[in-house]
Parts: sequence; C-alpha cells; structure tokens
Amino acid sequence: MKSIRSNSLIIPIAEVIAKAISFLNILLLIRIFSIYEYADYSYLISVILWASVLMDSGINDHIYNKSLKKDANDLDSLFTGKIFLSIIVVLLLGVFFAITKTNLLLPGLMLSMVILFSSLTAFIKMYARGNNFVDNDLVTILSEPIIRLIFLIIVILTNSVFLWSFNQVFLFYLMAGIFAFTISYIRISGIYRFHLLIDHIKEPLNKIRNILKDTRYYLLYYLMLIGLQRIDIIMIEKYGIKEDLSVFSTAITIYQVIYLFFYALITTKIIILLKNKKYLYNFLLPILLFIVLITFIISPFIYTILFPEAYYSGYKVLNYLMLSIIPSVFSLYFIIKNNYKGMMKKNFYILAFVLFLKLSAYLILKSNHLPVYYIVYGIMELLLVFLFIFYPNKNENITNQ
Repeated sequence: MKSIRSNSLIIPIAEVIAKAISFLNILLLIRIFSIYEYADYSYLISVILWASVLMDSGINDHIYNKSLKKDANDLDSLFTGKIFLSIIVVLLLGVFFAITKTNLLLPGLMLSMVILFSSLTAFIKMYARGNNFVDNDLVTILSEPIIRLIFLIIVILTNSVFLWSFNQVFLFYLMAGIFAFTISYIRISGIYRFHLLIDHIKEPLNKIRNILKDTRYYLLYYLMLIGLQRIDIIMIEKYGIKEDLSVFSTAITIYQVIYLFFYALITTKIIILLKNKKYLYNFLLPILLFIVLITFIISPFIYTILFPEAYYSGYKVLNYLMLSIIPSVFSLYFIIKNNYKGMMKKNFYILAFVLFLKLSAYLILKSNHLPVYYIVYGIMELLLVFLFIFYPNKNENITNQ
C-alpha cells in the first residue's frame, strides 16, 4: 500500500516538474531569440498546436482507455494510423506556411515535426499510464523537456562563438523530440514493441476512421477550445506589430501556466465539486481572487527578474489578462462537467459560437493596438461562462451521435 501511494504521487509530481522545465525552456528561448524572432516563434507554435489537435484526434485518450481495460488488440493499427494522420497534418501545415508565410516555411515544418514526435511520445505515455508502467511513464514525461533544456543551455553557452540562427535552434528542438521519442520507444519495447503496418495500411486507416466517428465531438470541442486560446496571437501577428506579439505571448504564457494549475485541480476534484457546488464559491473563487490580487502586486517584479527589458510592459498585459482568469476557470469547470456527463456536443456548440464571435471581432476591428486584444479576450471569456450557465441542459450520449 505504501508503494501504491508513493507511485500515485510520482506521476503528478513529474508532470509539474516537466511543466516547470518547459517554462524554463521558454525563458531561455526568449534570451536566445530577438524580440522579433520570438514573435515568429509564438505565431508558429500557436498555429501548429491548434493543428496538432488533428494529429491526436482522440487517439491518445482511446489508447489510454484500452490500456486501462488491458485490451492489447489493434495497438499496431492505432500506432500506424496515428503516424500517417500526423504526417498528413504536417504536410497540410507545410502547404499553409508556403502560401501564407513563405519565410517561415522551413522553421514551420521543423516545429511541426517536433510536435509530431511529441505527439507520438504522448501516445506511448498514455499506453504506459493506462497499464500503470510508472517507470515508462516517467521517461515519456521528463525526457523531452530535459533534453530540450540541455540543448538550449548548450546554445546559450556557445552562442557567442557559433551565433546560432533561428532555424538552427529549431533543429536542436527537433533533435530533442527525436531523441525523446527514441528513448521512450526503446524503453517501452521491453514490454511491447510497436510496429508500422505498412503492408496493410488500409487496416489502421480504417481503425482510425472508426475511432474518429466515436470521438468526433471530443475532437471538435477541443479544436474550438485551442482555437479560443490561440487565435489572439494569430490575429496580433496579422494586424499588430511583432514587439506587441512577443509581449502578449509572454503574458499569455504565464496566464496559461496558472490556468493549467486550475485544470489539474478541477480534473482531480471534479466528483467532489459536482456533489458539493458550494466549494466553487467557498473554495475555488477565493483562491482565484487571491491569485489575481497577488499577480497585480508581483507582476512588475516577475517581468524584471524573468524577462529582458524589452518585455517589461508585459506585466500590464498580464494584469489585464488575469481579470479573465475567474470566468475562464469557471468555464473550464463547466467544460469538464459536460465531458464527465457525455455532453461534448454542448461544449462544441458553445465554444464554436464564441470562437466565431471572437474571430469576427478581430476581423472587423483589424486593430494594431494591443489593448484591443486583451479587452476582447476578457469580454469573450465572460460571454463564454454566461453561455455555459444559461445554455439549456440536455442529456447526450456522444458515442451514439
């Protein structure tokens, strides 16, 4: 029992450590890149992470559920289908960048491949987690951020000699992704060796098609959610200036770290929150108010310590964004609640409607003023939580849609 308790804490702690290392990697990137290059990176990662939802398409959750049930059927089909689906998404991203941002085509393709390997590593992670292979799970969680950190430290220490370019830094990122996937693949091969079914490619593709039928509303709602979280950066890149894009990106990164904390809190306590809604107002709301207040006080010091001087104005953006964290977290509660009750279709409708309004607002305003973007962000988060509160409830069974 002591061992089980210990293992139950190892994975969450490792996830927190991995997130902390990833945030440190972003801080190092900011030191390596110019403010203009970091703006390009922020734009690329926003577009690619949005598209990466299609790489996953619910497959990782499917493999996790199969592993929980100790169902070892079709593992190679799922693995093969995910690789082919990911390659298709990378090719589509290449076409997108070739048409819209020719100068970003090469780094865009490299970063797309980074996300592809990260997604495949996540596939192995969910297989290991579902089967409670704790050591394999740890390898998949920690390997990529640690290898990236090592490479970025090398880049910083040798930058005065080699003057590493924007594309070369992405090459290091790609190498880290390949190494992390290789390590995870070799480690899990002692238990199960995944194979590509190239000779019978129709089988895995048919398997993926059947999975997409069952997970389509999960895929659609998550596509809308990531779009809401990333569309601001894409629109600033289109209508604003690069300095503002970089500043906004640092603020939204810190905002999302706080958001992820509440995501972990709500997902682990969702049953308790559903049974005792008073905790939302007696526990969750005071914590949110406290964090907003603390952020207003310490944000100037955070930017002074963590970021170069050119990013200092980001503390004001962070303060304005933090006013949105309360409706944003409550919307997150409703999203997780609806998922728990099988109402992903409701999530999709609400998120798609707000994303449409948000995109329309940006396309109409075409503003190059940064305040417009965090004001629109806050208004849309308020609208989102009101829609979740007042949207009529219907019992849904998504698997039968």
